[in-house]
Amino acid sequence: MKARNYVYAIIILLLATYSRNILLPQKIEIDNISICTRVIDGDTFDIYTGARIRLADIDTPEYDEYGYESAADALSSWILGEKVYLDVDSKYVTDNYGRYVCVVYVASGTGYVNVNKALLNSGHAEIWQHDNDFNPNTWHLNQKTLVLDQAYDDSSSYDSSYSSSSGSSSGSTSSTSTYYVGSRNSNIYHYTSCYWADQISSYNLITWSTTAQARAAGYRACKVCNPP
Repeated sequence: MKARNYVYAIIILLLATYSRNILLPQKIEIDNISICTRVIDGDTFDIYTGARIRLADIDTPEYDEYGYESAADALSSWILGEKVYLDVDSKYVTDNYGRYVCVVYVASGTGYVNVNKALLNSGHAEIWQHDNDFNPNTWHLNQKTLVLDQAYDDSSSYDSSYSSSSGSSSGSTSSTSTYYVGSRNSNIYHYTSCYWADQISSYNLITWSTTAQARAAGYRACKVCNPP
């Protein structure tokens, strides 16, 4: 009887662990919402602001390798011309090539799909884990909700005729008395030299001379330029 109870206890413990790590929904905080305008290959693409995105912790064939076209086509089928939700690595933000390292989500039905995970599941990519905030072994393919309240959304200003080679940022954020800026559409403040600061329109631009002012207004520091 004791042995049987012991086995039952082990089974219950394993089920509880499985439920916690696999079944329970994850809290995913999105940093940026944009539109994919160009797919480079199976794990790299551009958004319409001109930034280049590298899908975190997966690897697909290079240009001269077998499977390159099918992987690129698979990624295109998910995101090209679509709104993408970017969870940016908060540890290093970009890789050695200046690409933003992200787990990428797209809307699907009543929820969202983890595109990194979808490419793994379809066999177009393999895990290539790096030192960052992500763990591909815990990814869920489907995500019911995303935390969007602090995401910078530039998709609303997207123009389908936009070309990344001829695009330009709107408004200027340079000022001798302004050191930090934010947008009325987000709760994030940036250095004026930050890439995302340049994407804020003059209409939505808010400026501060100190981080204390920004924080008092309810804003948090950008994970890209990392102001104090």
